[in-house]
Amino acid sequence: MALVVNNDAGTYSIWINEQNAWYYSDGQESGAPTLAGNIPLNYVKQDSYTLCAPKIRLLECSDNRTSDSVVDIDNISVDVIKLGIAPVNYGYQLSDPGDDIRFIATVDTLYTNEVGFDIKAVSTRDGTKTYIDSSNTVFSSVEANKVVVPAETLGGRYVAVLSITDLKVAEYTFTVRPFVVVFGETVYGEETVYTYDFTTSVE
Repeated sequence: MALVVNNDAGTYSIWINEQNAWYYSDGQESGAPTLAGNIPLNYVKQDSYTLCAPKIRLLECSDNRTSDSVVDIDNISVDVIKLGIAPVNYGYQLSDPGDDIRFIATVDTLYTNEVGFDIKAVSTRDGTKTYIDSSNTVFSSVEANKVVVPAETLGGRYVAVLSITDLKVAEYTFTVRPFVVVFGETVYGEETVYTYDFTTSVE
């Protein structure tokens, strides 16, 4: 079980076995449970917080059906384990001869629903194309020049990747925004622009 604090927003979320939990708040015993996302904190920016609801009753269900409770949380404090959840651009890798490109971003937590990329590619040959893709899979390392590189070496706990294949001869400008999806909300990392001149013909 994890309580993940968003320090900037002053909210927390509850996860069980890396899935969003459903809960009753304030000691409710029945009714429609609520997905445990973005719950307000007794909020002052500091190192620990107290839950606003005096009691949280976590449920076994994976949707908003009623269920027996798994655990009650009563008047506990929460340590901040994550200051923000946005991913960070690291860079890109090229294939040989260079007609495929793979973008890499780092993330620090598994407690998101999806991790992805929003990429605008502008080339002298193909004009502007947009690539948007996300996944619920991240990796603890990547391979570069047949060497396994741990995510920690790149500045994060995990890495996310997106590949664009079959590039044509052209100069490219890639505007890359990595993002995560949490409780239906898309949170973007900082935008990075990469320029690349692919001069080897693959036709």
